[in-house]
Amino acid sequence: SKSRESGAAARDRPTTATIRFLISRSSTALSHEPESAAIDNIKRTVLKEDDEDTAQEYFKVLDRVKRYTKEHYYPIINSIESIEKIENPFLDRRLVEISKKLHAVRSRPELLIHGTRSRFVEQMIRDGFSYQRKGLFGQGFYFYTDSSKAARGCGRDTIKCLLLCDVLLGETMAMKSADRSLNLSRIESAGFDSVYGVRGTKESGGVFNDEYVVFRTEQIAPRYLVRFRENAFEDSENLGSK
Repeated sequence: SKSRESGAAARDRPTTATIRFLISRSSTALSHEPESAAIDNIKRTVLKEDDEDTAQEYFKVLDRVKRYTKEHYYPIINSIESIEKIENPFLDRRLVEISKKLHAVRSRPELLIHGTRSRFVEQMIRDGFSYQRKGLFGQGFYFYTDSSKAARGCGRDTIKCLLLCDVLLGETMAMKSADRSLNLSRIESAGFDSVYGVRGTKESGGVFNDEYVVFRTEQIAPRYLVRFRENAFEDSENLGSK
């Protein structure tokens, strides 16, 4: 009886090979866990105009948002509620890695603006961009130099959100008219990494003001979150005319 029990125990005992497999599988699972899940590594600093440590950067971002506005776009940015600096090591590493794979290997990121709904902004800061919108230059991630144009993506939220992002444009395909069929495969095969909608080309089917499009989320790293309130028009006729 005792020998039968010891034989059963031996059969149930995991072999050395099984243990190695389990350890290997566990290590693989851990290595595939999203790095962005470690949100404790994300550093967020509130920039304030009356803080000597952050005032210079606060006004730099404020100027970037307030000075690049266009009257013919709605909403009009009025009251800035807050400005936060974002440092996400996970997204920064992705940016560095993808920079090595672009057609323009040594390109530097441009600080461009993207407007989004408040309910999406935290996920975008943590994990990066995921939703590609359909626009004049294909389905991708759209950015602008004009904050008021970017703000059109904020929806009807009372407190609206702009993300100022480092965007790796690489080799840019300049477009003076719309082409909604553009995608990553097409621009890559043509030797480009992004699309630029050239300003002042509305009459030829393009855009009034700059638009930039990338098709890889890895080319984007949020740098600043700006929360603001919009300016209300004095009458409905003005709203309809914009």
